[in-house]
Order: sequence, then C-alpha cells, then structure tokens
Amino acid sequence: METFLIIINIILLSITLFLITNWIGAHSLSYGYISMTLFVQRDNSPAYNIIFRILSPVIFIIIVSSIYYFAGMDEIVKNIWFITPVYLLIRFMVNIFLNKWLLLDKKREVIISIISIGISYIVYKKFIILKNNLLPDPANLTGELWIIIILYLYSTFNNIDVGTSGSEKRRDIYYSKYYNMFKEQYHDIISSSNPSPILESLIYSVLMYENFNRPPLIRFFERKVFPRYSKTLGIMQVKTKKNINDRESVVLGSNKIIRSYNKQLPISIEKEKESIENPENHKSLIGINLRASYGVIIEALKDYNKDDNYIQGVMELQEILVKKFYPNVDIIW
Repeated sequence: METFLIIINIILLSITLFLITNWIGAHSLSYGYISMTLFVQRDNSPAYNIIFRILSPVIFIIIVSSIYYFAGMDEIVKNIWFITPVYLLIRFMVNIFLNKWLLLDKKREVIISIISIGISYIVYKKFIILKNNLLPDPANLTGELWIIIILYLYSTFNNIDVGTSGSEKRRDIYYSKYYNMFKEQYHDIISSSNPSPILESLIYSVLMYENFNRPPLIRFFERKVFPRYSKTLGIMQVKTKKNINDRESVVLGSNKIIRSYNKQLPISIEKEKESIENPENHKSLIGINLRASYGVIIEALKDYNKDDNYIQGVMELQEILVKKFYPNVDIIW
C-alpha cells in the first residue's frame, strides 16, 4: 500500500510540475523564455532557457520534500527524484500528441533531460534522503564562492548568440510536411472554387495555423463534448450547429474565407485607386492590386477571427508559404 501511494504521489506531482513549468514559462517571455511556435525565434537568453529546463524539476522536488518533512510525512519522500523522469516523459508525450515533435531540437532535449535526471538523482542521494542535510546550514558560508562563479557563468553564457539555423531547418521540414499533407487531403475541396494563388495560400495558412493550435487529439475531445463545451469544430475551427469532421470544416472554412476575400477585394481596390494620382498607369495598377491583396487578407482574417495575434500569426505563416510554395505570387507585406 505504501508503494502504491508513493507511485500515485510521484505521478500527481509530475503532472503538477508540468502545469507549473508551463505557467511559469508563459509568464516569463519578457525574461527570454522561448515557447514553441510555428515560427523561428532567436534564443536571446540561452542560459535562462537551459537552466530553467534543467533545474525546474530539481528545485521542485527539493521544495516538495521540504514540505513533506515539515509535515512529518517522511515516508512519501522515498524515491521522490522519479518525479523528474516522469515529468519529462509527460512533456515528451504531450509534444507527440500535439504534433510538435518535428519542431523539437531532439539532441538538445535529450541532453537537457539526461542532465536534469542526473542532478535530481544526485540531489536526492546527497541531500534529500538525509533529512538534516536538506536545508542549508547558516554557519557554513563556503558556498558563497560557488554562487559567485555560477552567477558569472550564467551572465556570460546568457550573452552567447546560439543562432537560429537549427530552428529554421526543423520548421522548414514542418512546413513542407504539413503543407504537402494537407494539399493531398484537401486540395479537391479548396481548388473546387478555383481560388487565386494568394487566396489559396491564405486558406492553407489558416488550415495549418489552426491545426497547430488545435491538433487531432484536441479536436477529438472537442467533438465529444460538442455542443455543450465547444463552439467551433474541425481542423479549420468553424462555428457550427452540428457535429462535423475535418473535411466538412475545410468546406465551411475555405468557403467563408473565399466569400470574405472576394467581397472585400473590389472595395480595397477602389480605395487604393483613390489614393494615387494616375490610376491609368500600368505600374500603378500593379501596385494597387498588391496593396489591395494585403488589405483584403487582413479584412478576410478579421471576419474569420478578430484576434490581432491570430491575424498576425496567420499572415506571418502565409508569407512563409508564399515564398516557399508560390514563387510567382507577389504581395506587399
């Protein structure tokens, strides 16, 4: 029975650690924390990100062990270092379920995991398991030198530019895989309305962006709790009154984007014509269409989702897809 309680305790605390680290990370962006997105990000605080990922489980098990000792629950502390590998396994599985595996720097993740597990085990054996050694001794000040050294190394390493080449390569693979996969699955639906290349790239951008934020596992649960707890369904997250699958959502989503785009296009072109002195000039007309397309994309996306971050994210992804898969398309971004 004691072993069972220890196992349950480790699993529950591992889940708690996962939730806490995600929350802290989401609220540490200003300090340089790098969250996983569809886009390449330069790691301006490599030391912070590495130390955060390595030491978060270690600090967590120290704090939890101290609480258990203080509460007189010494037996629960047994093998508490297992929280670290279980937590890392949960993170690994979540990234797979959310289709983010391709975006991970796998070598870095393996190294960070090994170091974190190793430190957790050493701390457990040298300090946690010995109750009297867990809390620092105020009379022993010899560790101050090491604190100075650690702060110096942290400051130095944090100013190193680790570059973005690896991240760019992983995301390039991700874009190619999902664009080609979705084109194979949904091209018959999207091409049925004969959209222009700009409009087609916009539809695929919305599709890929929504899929990243609502991967298949999440969509599965959304369909199960519809309509009480979910209002949008499918890979394109469309509002619907009936339970629909991914293909049906692509039909509804792409049609909505096409209608909004085609409705706004003539309005935007007229506005651009009014803003130039000589609308009969051929080069001016080309500029009008390019600027009009940009404005129409914004309006079409506002009609789809009014959130500014959403619009910015989809447009950033569309710019990438256009450059990669639509080389003959020109848009003034």
